[in-house]
Amino acid sequence: MKRILFIATAFTFAVSASAQNGGTIKLEKGKKYKIENKVTTNNVTDVQGQQVESNVDVAVTYNIEVADFAGNRYTIKSTLSSVRMKANMMGQEFNYDSDDPSSSGGPLSVGVADIVGKQTTIVVDNSGRPVEEEKEKKSEVSSLVNQFGSADYMVKSVVIALPSNLKVGDTWNVSDPETAPVANNITYTVKSIDGNVATLAFTGTTKSKTTVENSGMEIHTNSSGKVEGEVTVDKSTGLVKGNKSKSESTGSVEMMGQEFPLQANMALETTVSEVK
Repeated sequence: MKRILFIATAFTFAVSASAQNGGTIKLEKGKKYKIENKVTTNNVTDVQGQQVESNVDVAVTYNIEVADFAGNRYTIKSTLSSVRMKANMMGQEFNYDSDDPSSSGGPLSVGVADIVGKQTTIVVDNSGRPVEEEKEKKSEVSSLVNQFGSADYMVKSVVIALPSNLKVGDTWNVSDPETAPVANNITYTVKSIDGNVATLAFTGTTKSKTTVENSGMEIHTNSSGKVEGEVTVDKSTGLVKGNKSKSESTGSVEMMGQEFPLQANMALETTVSEVK
């Protein structure tokens, strides 16, 4: 049971910097970019009065291409190219590298091969909001890793539609629908502008509700918490250059008719670079 809980909570708390505010993005057809996400989590789950701690480091890299632009909509192709994981729980260590066939990440690596190297197509409008995405069957654990490599998460990580006439001190709020799997309510403030690069500080709250399957059993996770961070953006295109955030969350995992309290700390760093 403890190992199943470990799988369920390993990647529960993810926050991306989505800051659409009436502006538009301006991407160039044919451009290619590499996105690197590095995530460090510390999770503590209460199992029948015993504190079970797990630490997970994840590095996910994916490549995207602006394949087309028509009717104020961009077609973007995304490929999850690599996943590296290091995890510790109850004195056991798991390591996994998708580039190394001989590596084994124990329960974390199950299903990862199903999504590494696979291309997904997503359509976004010129405000950067996803309007259409290819749906593929996800394996039980890859759905967890996939939240860091999905096309939807990719878009939120790589583009921000900023308002025109941006200036230092400007502030605004962005919130996701309460029904979204991950619902953020974030306040952004323009910290500085250097040439064509704007630095935004952000703080807010986040709620997450996920359901995954393990060996035919559904595991439900609910959490809420606070997040803060900083993101740099190219003002003319809306392309993110880098994003760093930290979050603290509490919640519960429900499985087999039982509910287990949990708490988590997460640090996320995203870098975006053009592929020539």
